[in-house]
Amino acid sequence: VIHRAHARDVCVIDVSNKTAITNKFVIATGNTEQHLQRMAGAILYRLKQKCGEVAPGLSPKIDGGPGSQWVAVDAGSVIVHLFLEECRAHFDLEELHGEPDESNVEWLQNPETL
Repeated sequence: VIHRAHARDVCVIDVSNKTAITNKFVIATGNTEQHLQRMAGAILYRLKQKCGEVAPGLSPKIDGGPGSQWVAVDAGSVIVHLFLEECRAHFDLEELHGEPDESNVEWLQNPETL
């Protein structure tokens, strides 16, 4: 879904040893606020088709509405963070949650593998 939505600079960070709320962050860059919303909507739609619930009684959801420069899709064990470029650089989740040697960060050349 991310690949077909033309996301850029996609990476996956394993945060399972850093937080109890999720296992992985997927981080990607979009072109406009509307692009972020479309990507988030497509991801949410696909998640609901595949699993409906991410935990008993919990459905996947989008955080960050129209006009947001950062939109997240909470899928339980995976949280997808979609940013505009400047916002992504400002919050720098790769630096914040990545190991110094980036051993827990995987940059995806072919995001179709998600």
